[in-house]
Formats: sequence, C-alpha cells, structure tokens
Amino acid sequence: WLNLVVFTGGFGVILYGVVKMGWGMAKFGPVFLAMAILTGIFGGLGINGTARSFVKGCENIAYSALIVGIAGAISIVLTDGRIIDTIVYALSNPIVKAGPVLGSVTMFISNSVINLFIPAATGQAATVMPLMTPIADIAGISRQVAVTAFQFGDGITNCIIPTSTSLFACLGICGLRY
Repeated sequence: WLNLVVFTGGFGVILYGVVKMGWGMAKFGPVFLAMAILTGIFGGLGINGTARSFVKGCENIAYSALIVGIAGAISIVLTDGRIIDTIVYALSNPIVKAGPVLGSVTMFISNSVINLFIPAATGQAATVMPLMTPIADIAGISRQVAVTAFQFGDGITNCIIPTSTSLFACLGICGLRY
C-alpha cells in the first residue's frame, strides 16, 4: 500500500508541477528518483538493496547516455566551429542535382548509415537534423519529408544494426543471441 501511495503521489506531484508550475522534462528526474528510493525502501529492499538495484538498472542505460552525450558534443563542435555550413553545402550539391525524389531517398540512405555510428535517436537527431533541414530547403524537399527520411533511417535500421541498444534490449529480454 505504501508503494501505491508513493506511485500516485509522485505522479500527482508531476502533474501539479506541469499544470501549475510549468515544469518540463528536466524537473521530472528528481521526482522519479525520490519515487524509486521510497519504493525500494518500502518494498523491503532497504537502503543498500535499493542502491544496488539502482546501480544495476543504470548499467543498462549508461551506454545510451554516453552516445547521446557524444552526439550532442559533435553537434556543438560542428555549429560552434562553423563547420556545419561547409558540410551542408558539400552534401547539398549531389542531392540538388538528384532532384527531390532521389534526394529524399539519399537522405534516407545517409541516415541509415549514420545510424550505425549514432544509434540513439535523440543523439542522431541532434547531429543529423541541423544538416538535413537546410539541405532539404536547398534541394526543394519539404521538411516533413526530411524528418520522415530521418525516422525511417533510424527506425528501420534499428531492427538490424549491431549498435542498436533497443534491439539488444529486446534480444536480451527474449534470451536470444545476435
């Protein structure tokens, strides 16, 4: 019963924060952390068991967090180093010459290849979309098509690439080897 109270109370705090105080995603973390600690303690794990369980859970997401951080750093280096304009120009020439239809297919293929190296969707979006948006504008491709090419390039390849954390999570849950 105590865990049910912690669960509903925690989400009540989040709802209140969103509606009345304008909270965003960054404010949810401390509430979820407090909920996890209280749930572990009230669930009979104690403080040490809760800490061990928390660290074990973090093992599964540490790789993804590292990839997202690296991708964000790449995006900052490209923007602040004023390299991104050169890359956009170099990538846009073949896409403009190919036309909007083949250009959108080229965007899909390039996102699929990039997904091998940056498998986290948020990190890939932070790295790729600042490039793809101006390329789409220059090539006469709608931004919606560019986003769709990104989503397909990310989503389809996540079913087969060896760097996909979601694929390995699903395979691990099923007890299958890659």
